[in-house]
Amino acid sequence: MTGLLLIGWLWAAPVAAAEPADAPVEEVDLVAVAAVLVRDGHLDRAAGVLAEVDPTAEGVDLVRYHLLRGLLALDAQRPEDAISAFEASIAAGNQDPAVRVPLARALVAAGRPGEAVAAVSGAELDGLPSAWRVRAEAYKASGDPDRAYSALNDGVARFPDDADLALARVLLLIELGLFLEARSVGRSLLDRPGAPVTTWLAVSEATRVAGDPDGAILLLEEARLRFPAEVSVHKQLAGTWLQQEHPLAAAQVLAVAVELDPSLATQAAECYRRAGWTSHALVMNGRVADPMEKSRQRLGLLVDEGRIAEAVALVPRLSRLGLLADDSVSYAIGYAWFGLGAYDEAEQALADIEDPAVFRSAVSLRQAIGACRAEPGACGS
Repeated sequence: MTGLLLIGWLWAAPVAAAEPADAPVEEVDLVAVAAVLVRDGHLDRAAGVLAEVDPTAEGVDLVRYHLLRGLLALDAQRPEDAISAFEASIAAGNQDPAVRVPLARALVAAGRPGEAVAAVSGAELDGLPSAWRVRAEAYKASGDPDRAYSALNDGVARFPDDADLALARVLLLIELGLFLEARSVGRSLLDRPGAPVTTWLAVSEATRVAGDPDGAILLLEEARLRFPAEVSVHKQLAGTWLQQEHPLAAAQVLAVAVELDPSLATQAAECYRRAGWTSHALVMNGRVADPMEKSRQRLGLLVDEGRIAEAVALVPRLSRLGLLADDSVSYAIGYAWFGLGAYDEAEQALADIEDPAVFRSAVSLRQAIGACRAEPGACGS
């Protein structure tokens, strides 16, 4: 909900309380209702309520109405609509300088960073941590990373306890390739009580890229203990193990994460395969939900395991799923038929392969088939 909590007075007007049954029915302030819905995170409902507002009607709080429209448009990634709405709020009399913060963010998103820099400039915004973050975003988008870093440094100096500002500085250091400094600055953030998971992920990545993958793994292992339900931690840890060429460690991390996110079963199975633990890979493959993905991967695993007859038995299912048009699947089937000594079936499976890389492998397999036909005894037939 980017920028939705920037302007505190947005929620100031209360929604009318319920009146006794015999009292006159007062018209509901829909703008106030929408503001409460935005505050509580019910953005779709808020948009629906705002759609019922007639901005030309008497008594409508146009400052608030247009501000809410802008915040919702910004959250929905419609920056040009957001810009128009914020400007309408200002034109309607919004004199709070804080409105320029989401306006600047929308201008950055719309590819207008020069205007964003101008919008978020001015000492009257210096008391808002969010203004320093958006200044940095605007400077960075306009191709001035030095001023972006200066803005974040100044912001952190003013608001040393603001975790978002501190994290933004670490992320910018990483983006600028200053990994050692990012690691140094970032690790101090981890000592703060309640450091969010995003900080742990950023600091561990800076540590890895700075040339200390073991240190990154230790940070991620600690993060996994602190945030056991955060799938992002498991994924980054598994990825770091893979980059260190430890697929088994990656597989074991992902096998735990599958309980949180079943879609990771395919990756877990692939890591087990790369580690040579094909039986574990097949077990994990059994948890893959997508039938096409599951069948394609299972075929390869069965071939790797030497369970050729089971691989061939998958052909009817692969055909029903339309996977026989996949050249890599056709090659695996041809290889399986070859392993069973069914050379005609193998050649038929290889006949329509067109992908250049797979085609080269198919040519080699056809040569092996020709050799076995010429000297059956040499191939165990």
